[in-house]
Amino acid sequence: MLRVIILCLLLLLTPQGMLFSDADEASVIALVNGEPIYEQELYYQLRQLEEQAMLSGSRSRTPLDYSDFEALRERVIQTMIHTRLLLQECERREITVEKHSIDIHLEILKNRFEDETAFFRFLEDSGTSPDRLKEEIHNSLLIDRLTDMLLEEEGFRVTEAACRSIYRDNISEFSEPALYRISEIVVRDKEEIETVYGKLERGESFERLAADCSISVSSSKGGDLGYYAIESLPAATREIVESLETGDTSEPFRGTDGNYRILRVTDRRAETVALYEDVKDDISRQLRAEEKNRMLSSLLIKLLADGEIVRTD
Repeated sequence: MLRVIILCLLLLLTPQGMLFSDADEASVIALVNGEPIYEQELYYQLRQLEEQAMLSGSRSRTPLDYSDFEALRERVIQTMIHTRLLLQECERREITVEKHSIDIHLEILKNRFEDETAFFRFLEDSGTSPDRLKEEIHNSLLIDRLTDMLLEEEGFRVTEAACRSIYRDNISEFSEPALYRISEIVVRDKEEIETVYGKLERGESFERLAADCSISVSSSKGGDLGYYAIESLPAATREIVESLETGDTSEPFRGTDGNYRILRVTDRRAETVALYEDVKDDISRQLRAEEKNRMLSSLLIKLLADGEIVRTD
C-alpha cells in the first residue's frame, strides 16, 4: 500500500476549499535555512485543496470567510515548512530514492483506476501533473526512508510480546460479529398481516407472499434483507431476531414506523475471531508506523528549534 504521498498532501483531505487568483511566481513567503518557499508553491497547494474539495462534493463554491481562509493558509504554510525541513534532513543524510521505486509506486496508483485514461483524467481534474506527482512520490519515499533510518538508529524492534498485547487488549477489533440473514414481509394494516401470517402457517411460500404482498423494497428479492450484525438492529427488532432459530418465522408485530411486519431468519453465522497468526503482521506494521510517526514528530521539533525559519509573507 502506497504511503501518504507527502506530508503536505494530508491537507487534501480537508473539507474546505476556495477560489484563488494567480500567485506571484517570484514572491517568497518563507525561508527555511536559507531555502525559499515561493508563493507559487503555496497557491499550488491551495488550488489542489479547492479541486479536491470540488471533486469530492464536500462543499459548494461559496467562498470561505477571511478568518477561515487565513487559518487554512497558515496550516498549509506550516506543513510546507515542515516538509522542507525533513527534505533538507534527507539531503544532509544523503538519502536517495531510485527511479524504479518511484515507478513502482506510480503503477500502484495507476492500478487503482479503471485504465490509464481515467488515471490521467483524475490528475487533470485534481490540478496536478504526472511530473508533479512523481516529485511528490519521490519526496514521500525520501521521508519514509528517513524514518526507517531513525528507527534503525534507535534500535527499534516490534516484539512478539508487544504484538500479542495489542491483540489481547483489542480483541474486538479482530472479531467479526455474529450475522443474521433476515427476510421480512411488511404491510400497512393489522388485518392484512394476520391474513399473511395465516397463509404462512398453512405452508405457503414466504418468498412468494413477500413478493405479492410486501410493501418493502425487499419484496423483489422475496423479502431478503441480507446479513445484519445483531448489534446494528433496533432494540425491538434485535430481541425478536435473537429469539428465532434459523428457519423460524416471527409472529406479526407493529414496527416503529406504524407498519406491520413478519420476520424470518434464513441463515446465521457465528461470531468469528481472527487468529493471532493471521493478524500479527498487520499489528507489527501498525506498531512500526506509530513509532515512525512519533519519531518524525520528535525530529521536527528538533529541526524547528535548530533551524532558521524566516517568514516573509
